[in-house]
Amino acid sequence: MDSDFTTNQSYGSAIWLTIWLCSLLLSCKTATRVGYFQDIPDSSFTKPKELLVSKYQLPLIQVGDVLNISVYTNETPAIHTNPPSGLLNPVDEHGNVELPIIGKIEAEGLSTDQVHDILLIQANKYYRNPVVIVRFANFTVNVLGEVSKPGQFTVNQEKLSVLDALALAGDISIYGKKENVLVVRNTSTHKAAMRLNLYSSKSLASPFFYLRQGDIVFVEPNKHKLAATRDVSKARNYALIASGISVLIILLSRISF
Repeated sequence: MDSDFTTNQSYGSAIWLTIWLCSLLLSCKTATRVGYFQDIPDSSFTKPKELLVSKYQLPLIQVGDVLNISVYTNETPAIHTNPPSGLLNPVDEHGNVELPIIGKIEAEGLSTDQVHDILLIQANKYYRNPVVIVRFANFTVNVLGEVSKPGQFTVNQEKLSVLDALALAGDISIYGKKENVLVVRNTSTHKAAMRLNLYSSKSLASPFFYLRQGDIVFVEPNKHKLAATRDVSKARNYALIASGISVLIILLSRISF
């Protein structure tokens, strides 16, 4: 009789612990996905709202960058420093790039368009009607934090916005703070950082809206993610305690006095 009573107590305790854990998990708040640029009114369906947008500036070449330079001509020899020949042009510590025949060109602090113009003048000294192409081979941005696919992304274009980078990373998750997206940038002398509120269309006018090579975009976790992390940790601890108590109760119920 005592054994049956103890067993019933064990089952009762286990049931109440299970109910309590379930109610704890169900009480956790869930986050909702909110769109970008919430300050654009619904009336924009019929009458477009004019938005201020940051003036795009070509990124400037820095020491350590790698350029993909080609000089095409019908004459021989021609200069091809891009794949498939496998040759790329790193910007050396003095800010120069070096090409066959043409020699060294100072590139640091210039845009790819400016380097193109300089190379075209030099190439015309050796070839008739040359075609010059200059591109970044290392235009890379890093997207970290609360996005679907965080990582490093190398693109074949120079005009890349924060929204483009987030799209490459699969967009901000429901646990990311759209109102506090951090962009960290390297310059030749220091690092600079700015936070963007992507709920507001004013972020389009930020000088950090268009990215530079090597920029880092970091999306912070919102309060729902932090709360969910704490709740999961608590639930795991409670489950371990409950499991231990259940085992102890079962062992005690089997002890015959």
